[in-house]
Amino acid sequence: MSAQDDVLAAFGEPPSWPRTQDEAAGDEASGDEATGDGEVAVEEQTDNGHAEADTSEQPAEDNGAGEVTASEQPAEDNDPGEVAEATANEKSAEDDGASKVAEATASKQPAEASDADAPAEPPAGAPEPIAPAPALAEAPTPTQPYLDPAAFFAQLQAEAAPKPKPRWPRLVLRYGSALVVAGAVGAGTAYAVTIPRRTDVPFLTTASDGRYSFLNVTHPVPPAGEPAPGADSNQTQTHYGDLRQYLVPAPVGVVPKESGWEAVADFENSLSGSDVSGHLYDAGISRVAWRGWTAPDGQHTVVELVQFPDHEAAFSVARLLDNAALAKASRPESVVPELTVPGFGDDTSAAVIRRFDQVVGLPGQVERRVVFQSGDVVAIVTSTAPAKVSDTPTVQVALLEAGMLR
Repeated sequence: MSAQDDVLAAFGEPPSWPRTQDEAAGDEASGDEATGDGEVAVEEQTDNGHAEADTSEQPAEDNGAGEVTASEQPAEDNDPGEVAEATANEKSAEDDGASKVAEATASKQPAEASDADAPAEPPAGAPEPIAPAPALAEAPTPTQPYLDPAAFFAQLQAEAAPKPKPRWPRLVLRYGSALVVAGAVGAGTAYAVTIPRRTDVPFLTTASDGRYSFLNVTHPVPPAGEPAPGADSNQTQTHYGDLRQYLVPAPVGVVPKESGWEAVADFENSLSGSDVSGHLYDAGISRVAWRGWTAPDGQHTVVELVQFPDHEAAFSVARLLDNAALAKASRPESVVPELTVPGFGDDTSAAVIRRFDQVVGLPGQVERRVVFQSGDVVAIVTSTAPAKVSDTPTVQVALLEAGMLR
């Protein structure tokens, strides 16, 4: 047996649906009418049958009695064969009378059935018929509960099936993981781009313009108890301490040349004209610090710091040093580029880049010279390089030196 046969054997046959009150009442009424009609028909058939039987039997009895009397009298004289024939005749007459009664009853049944459909009118003076007592409703017999196998197995499968889990935690986890991965990839890419130098990153490499690479450029600190050159308490804007510490360091990849202190006489000899030397001494020149190097492209750069007693004395000779003729350079160019040099605080000053196309002992090279003042010091940046070298390295060094003197 299969599982469904076991379920049918356990839970029984399909149940009969309960009847409504209207249907039950209709069934009882039709049953009462059928019962009443049947009883009337049976009573009528019985009365008619008795009547016919009485009418048919009376002459038979009379005839029979006469015959019997007549026949009985000579019965004694007749032989046994005649007695048997008389008995058979009597039986046939009785059978004929019974058949006639049955035919009369059968012929009256359709008429009585049609008359039963219409309400029968009681004869005058007859007592009213007593209505039959209503049939008692039988108590419903308890039936065995029935369970549909398909519904049973569907319910078992629904209970056994795991309940679906909510989807929003998985969606949150999915999109959150995607955001984390995207953020990690973006951060890693940005960090990887910042590690190498800009010139080493593919597609970001630019042609070198001759700039230097400086390392460990730190602003000098004045001696203990002395103010900085740009401090409000330093009225003379004096650079206290060793003047050499204010020199910009040599860049990476160059060959160091000049360094330390330069003799004032040698500085005066680099300038032409006796009046320049007189003005320097009148202004109170005290010392000159310098530093120089030679780059791989052949450019030679020298930074000189000329210190005076105060910023007024330095200001008086700064323009003179800027316009002075040089002993080893000539043929200045008429176009003079300018640059803005930062000063103390928010102050700035304008400086010019003077170019000389002829350098003694260095044919085919150009000398560039930038002069600016910072407090009690006049800074001079001089570079000698081939004509193909741009002004960018000279401007870079001048701006860095201005920052060191602030």
